[in-house]
Amino acid sequence: MQLSDIFREVVSITEQDYSGCEDRKLVAFQPFLDMVIKLERKNTLSSLLFSKIVNTYLHQFLDPHMYFTYRSNSEETMDVGFGVRRYGDRLYVTQTIEETPLSKGDSIVSIDGKSIEVISREHHLPVAHTERQNWNYLIQRAKSIELEDNRVLEIVEYPSKQNEDSFVVKVLEDDLVYMNLPHFQNPSLIINILQKYKDVLERSTRLIIDVRKNNGGLSAAFNPLLDFIFPSSEKPKSIAKAKEFNCTERNAALFNELYRNVKESYPNHESLPLLTYANEMFQTNKGFTEFDFSPYTKEVTTDFNSNDQIEKIVVLSDCYCASAGDDFVEMCKQSSKVTVMGRATLGVNDYSDLVTMKWNKDFSLHYPTSRLVRKTEVHPIHGTGIVPDIYIPWTPEHISRDVDLEMAIELILKK
Repeated sequence: MQLSDIFREVVSITEQDYSGCEDRKLVAFQPFLDMVIKLERKNTLSSLLFSKIVNTYLHQFLDPHMYFTYRSNSEETMDVGFGVRRYGDRLYVTQTIEETPLSKGDSIVSIDGKSIEVISREHHLPVAHTERQNWNYLIQRAKSIELEDNRVLEIVEYPSKQNEDSFVVKVLEDDLVYMNLPHFQNPSLIINILQKYKDVLERSTRLIIDVRKNNGGLSAAFNPLLDFIFPSSEKPKSIAKAKEFNCTERNAALFNELYRNVKESYPNHESLPLLTYANEMFQTNKGFTEFDFSPYTKEVTTDFNSNDQIEKIVVLSDCYCASAGDDFVEMCKQSSKVTVMGRATLGVNDYSDLVTMKWNKDFSLHYPTSRLVRKTEVHPIHGTGIVPDIYIPWTPEHISRDVDLEMAIELILKK
């Protein structure tokens, strides 16, 4: 199968199977297809370059839940080796690898000779909440950057290095525990962590839960944490919202494959009844159809034993917290003993419930199959994410010290 054929199939999915297909119809694909065909004819289209072209096309949908991946043993994945965040009219380097000439805290004033403000307008980045703008994508495709000290540096790509945050539990004070949760991919992992640190948690009355970089996973994975989140006098309301699923032949087949894998690998998993219902709905319906999950989610939000030993909790959030992370923060906000601090979550659940289409074992397109019946409103400051109780604007000071954690400790230790 030629790469141009794969691109045509990606376009077909975005126009027919993607759950945002009716809302985002004016996305141009022809220039990207022409580029793929031209490079293919010249025999200069590598798999890695093809992956970049596809993701540039997909970026127009502004949906972080839809992305294209490429894996190969012979061709390394590359990136620029640093990340940035905007403050004012500059981009500040927030992370680097050793090979780059940049340091954390360096400020970028222009990209390819254009100011940050000009590029922001050209790419229609959200002006009202600049700290939430995604500049890493634009820098990956730039040729040069100019720093505040007048240095002009060429953008150089390096082999990608996975720098995943790890789960951390540590005692900050005699009765204060800090817990960092980078994802909710594995339900048993959360259970194991709580079991491992059971004695520490039982001696504590205060808890800080850090989900600022939580990239999501399964909402069911955070159920064990509900024992700590809610006092015995309170029960959370379900955060499940009405969803419509795009029941196409392709989506039905891909979801059935997902369902079979879960059923074979985890025959006793608590989410299996819900997945069985969803699979039956996919197989028997056509077009956008509302799925009623209420019979399967009721137990999840009420079947837990409150731990009243923990009296106060602060949850730290940021716009890098997404998907199931969004759901966790939204659930926490219902509890009287929780204060959410930081910045709003990413808010990507308007389109969710991903499936994966694969080609040649090298390429994969991940895309959502469901959409909320009622879309999330865009907050003038916080965008579409879950808004914190106490907003802490991001500043370059966050690069050199953990401002959010310092403020969380100060708040939670108040009598």
